[in-house]
Amino acid sequence: MGIDLPTLLNIPLGQPWILIVLNATGSITATNILVVVVCLLLMFSAVNQVPPGWGIPANSVMSTFLATAMLSFINIGSTIAFNIVIALGALGIFTANIFVIGLMLRKRVVGESLIPSKFDLGKAGFAVNTIALVYLSLVSVLICFPAVHNPSLIDMNWCRFMFVSLLSFAMVYYYLYGRHNYGRPVEYVK
Repeated sequence: MGIDLPTLLNIPLGQPWILIVLNATGSITATNILVVVVCLLLMFSAVNQVPPGWGIPANSVMSTFLATAMLSFINIGSTIAFNIVIALGALGIFTANIFVIGLMLRKRVVGESLIPSKFDLGKAGFAVNTIALVYLSLVSVLICFPAVHNPSLIDMNWCRFMFVSLLSFAMVYYYLYGRHNYGRPVEYVK
């Protein structure tokens, strides 16, 4: 395939897996199609909702298409902005998982009973949760560092500032509006 590790790590897009797909297909069009298909498959697996008669979740397809199109415009305009958006998304996912795993670990430490599930780690659950929490905490800190030593104002990683700003906005929104108009999700589905 012919791509060495330094080339993969120093690509301007910051997404080495796309270069691997491009090298495997040899076509920019095929790479774009495969990247979109991967994004759609990940989204479909999370949504698990298909309207009868359509065969595809139309709302999800359209929202994913629009989000992908808007994100690709960011990449055309500025690679730095695109990398900040990617880092912000990753930091959000890591933070959400830190909260979930932390609460699960708290239940294990306090001795509260866990809801029965199809997938149970048994006694290994404590170790797996602890390792996952330590790893996600470390990666969440490291993802906020700039990519270069002594960065300029442009090269600085603004993901921390954006994350704290978005989190502050969400908390203010919830306090002023959301807590009064919150619809609880279904706890148990049969």
